[in-house]
Amino acid sequence: MDSIPAPARAAPLPPGAKLVRAADLAPLKTETAESFAAIAETVTASPLHEIAPAEAGDVGAALGFALGLTRLWAAPLTVFISPQARGGEDGTLYAEGCAQLGLALDDLILVRPRTAQDALWAAEQALTLPGAAVVCVIGSLSRDSGKTLDLTASRRLLLAAETYGARGLLVRLDGLAASAAWTRWRIAAAVSAAAPGEIGRPAFAAQLTRRRGGRADLCWILDWDAHAHRFSERDAPMAGALAAAAANGPAAARRAG
Repeated sequence: MDSIPAPARAAPLPPGAKLVRAADLAPLKTETAESFAAIAETVTASPLHEIAPAEAGDVGAALGFALGLTRLWAAPLTVFISPQARGGEDGTLYAEGCAQLGLALDDLILVRPRTAQDALWAAEQALTLPGAAVVCVIGSLSRDSGKTLDLTASRRLLLAAETYGARGLLVRLDGLAASAAWTRWRIAAAVSAAAPGEIGRPAFAAQLTRRRGGRADLCWILDWDAHAHRFSERDAPMAGALAAAAANGPAAARRAG
C-alpha cells in the first residue's frame, strides 16, 4: 500500500510581504437600491426583455407594463403578437384602453397567428423592422408542437433585435426558463393611488428578478402617467419578494370588499 505523503510546507512569503488578518480588512460595500428610472435606462438601451405575471390574475397587468415600456422607447411602431388561442383565455388588446395608456393607435399593429410557434416566427420577423418595439405573448406550446420557448429561440430573437436596432418584450405565460433576455420581470397589479371615488392611474407592483451585469431582486410600486409616457415610483425601491411590494394589491382589495 502506498504511504500517505507528508503535508506540504507553505511557501515562504516574498520579500516585503506581510500577512493581513481578515478582521482587519474593510467590509465590502454593498450596492445601494437603485431607482426604477435608472433601471429603465438599462431597459431602454437593451434589446430583449422578459415579463411574467406574478399570478394567473395578473396577465393584464403584465401586458400593461409591457406596453408602457414600449412608450419609454418612443418607438415609431409597436407590433403586438398574441396567438389566437390565447385571446380566448387572456383577452386581447382593447383600442380605447390602449389609447388611455398613451399608445398611438395608428402606430400599433396587432398580429394574431394561429399557434404560439407561429407567434415566435412573427416576432423574429417583426424585430427586423428598424426601431420597432415588439411585444410577443408566449404561452405554452404543448397544444400544437410540444415545445416551448428555449434558449436557442430566444437567442434568435436577440440577434434579430441587435442587428436591426429593434426592441423585444416577451410576455411569458409558460413559466420562466433560461433565455437570452437582458432583464426579467414579475408584474402584479397594485392599488391605484387615486382619491376615494376617483379613477387613478394604472398601478403596478414590479419586481426585477434578473439583470445582466447588475443587481436584481428589487421591487417598486409604479404609477403609469399616460400623458408624460413614463412610470413614476410611489415608494423607495425595496429588496425582496414581490409579495411584499404587492401587499396592498388586488388580493387585499378583494379581502376588503
